[in-house]
Amino acid sequence: MNTTLSADCPQWVTFTPDEPYEPGDSVLCTSNGYQPSYEWFDTITGESLGTANPYPITEVGPVALTCKATVTVDGEECTLDGHVCGRSMGKYRKQHDIVVTR
Repeated sequence: MNTTLSADCPQWVTFTPDEPYEPGDSVLCTSNGYQPSYEWFDTITGESLGTANPYPITEVGPVALTCKATVTVDGEECTLDGHVCGRSMGKYRKQHDIVVTR
């Protein structure tokens, strides 16, 4: 099998901003390649989370996301996955790293 890598295919995936996140933040997936499209997945379950980019962080807790960047070149798709794993914290904990309980 002969595989040719096109310069138009994605070669890197990045995320902005860096974690830790908090509910209300949005994670932007970017990639090189010619007009990439993006799809988000739950890294643990593999479930598709949609194509909204940036992806909204809605809850406090672990964050495990995969962003798949896809470029179509001469009718063939080439893809590259990027992974972001971290946590989403409430605003107070993000600033002070303290958990407040009742």
